[in-house]
Amino acid sequence: MCLGCKGNIVYGETAAERFDTWKACTMGAAVLYMAIVILTPYLVRTYLGIPTPDFWGFPALPALGIGAAFSAVTGSFLSWRSAKANSQLVRTFR
Repeated sequence: MCLGCKGNIVYGETAAERFDTWKACTMGAAVLYMAIVILTPYLVRTYLGIPTPDFWGFPALPALGIGAAFSAVTGSFLSWRSAKANSQLVRTFR
């Protein structure tokens, strides 16, 4: 607690900020994964004329499971890096 203004001192990111960062990074990773696994085979088939199977030949359900795991791990890693970069941040909330 700040003795001058009686506000709460917060070091680094708050829990809400860390969660918001994790959500944004996870959604970004999910969009990237969908672009690679779903959109790219379609574009290769359409514009290059190369026969490419949907999901690069993976069954749909395992491909979605791999995508969820990829997104969660990538979101956690990027959120951790953001928290580490902002660890020197000091703020007071009243």
